[in-house]
Amino acid sequence: MATGNDWPIVIGGSHRSGTTLLRRLLNGHSRIFCPPEIKFHKDLLGQFPDDPLAHGRLGNSMRALGLPTAIWLDEFGKALCRCYDFATRNAGNRA
Repeated sequence: MATGNDWPIVIGGSHRSGTTLLRRLLNGHSRIFCPPEIKFHKDLLGQFPDDPLAHGRLGNSMRALGLPTAIWLDEFGKALCRCYDFATRNAGNRA
């Protein structure tokens, strides 16, 4: 898991605001690894209107289990950071 100066940087922004360009510029640095963009926020937060797949969405599944959103989002976030840390080491971008 990342610690100290190795904490991940999360890039977020509105549609067409330059986040993809920023990610690609950062990924060009030899000591920085930026994985592909993730687009599951609507899934996690249940923001698909009239979603015929709502029953299978991760967020809805966790809520159906009775888990408080803050708990499962925190655990999911930790797992995501561990996966990105592994991908970073695997990519060999850290000096």
